[in-house]
Amino acid sequence: MEDLYDYEILEMAMENTYDLITGNTTLQDLLDEGLDFMPFTCDPNNPTKQDIVNMLSYYEEEQEYEKCSVILEHLKSFKGNLEN
Repeated sequence: MEDLYDYEILEMAMENTYDLITGNTTLQDLLDEGLDFMPFTCDPNNPTKQDIVNMLSYYEEEQEYEKCSVILEHLKSFKGNLEN
């Protein structure tokens, strides 16, 4: 595996977590890609509301407003872990 910078790892973790939380992919799909390294920003099977808010902030900073819209809709219907 090539050396990754922190921002690249964060980007990869955000993308993986976003895709799982929003249902764009499954953990099995990611495993089938055969990646040696699969970071997440939180437990994608049990994210807290704060985890999702943090993801929203990240994508706002990246100016990925379509993803922000999807995340906001997800927050409106959030029924997961309400801790923090």
